[in-house]
Amino acid sequence: MGEDRLFHKALHSMNRILTFCEWFLLVFACVSLFLIVFVVFYGVIGRELLSLPVLWTNDAAAYLMVYLTFFSIPWILQAGGHVKIDILISSLNKGKIKYLNLMIYTICTMVMAIFFWYSLNITIDSFQRGTVKLDSIPWPEYLLMVPIPIGSFLLCVRFFFYLIEILSRMDNDIQKLTILASSERHEVNRK
Repeated sequence: MGEDRLFHKALHSMNRILTFCEWFLLVFACVSLFLIVFVVFYGVIGRELLSLPVLWTNDAAAYLMVYLTFFSIPWILQAGGHVKIDILISSLNKGKIKYLNLMIYTICTMVMAIFFWYSLNITIDSFQRGTVKLDSIPWPEYLLMVPIPIGSFLLCVRFFFYLIEILSRMDNDIQKLTILASSERHEVNRK
């Protein structure tokens, strides 16, 4: 029983660290959103009112959108904001929902682990080669890619935490059923 409490305490601590990282990235995502609005506004004002076409604003907004997307999705997952198909879930009993979630979180963990590994390798390769995107803004390509492995890693870890949580609950349910069955056998034996 002590090992179980220690395990859950360690998981709780790691979850707090993960949640802090998700909030930290969410702040960057919010800054990215503010900068996107500012850059687009600046481009429109420059083009329409001042007759000064500002070519770099579209590229800057697109680059910032990558940061906004991949820095916000780990927090959205943690907050339960991702899409779920309620009609399917409402038609299942609790036991089937647990197994469905177990399957979904296992698949999502594996997919995000593969996506993390692939995007990390591409980002490192881009950094080592010194690749520069030659759009309106000459921009190192790896800076555009950095949020992808970071966001996918945090998604992978969050899905893994959900997977552990489901397995832990299932293990507790099995232990309760075993204790209940054992106590019922003892009552039958006494009679």
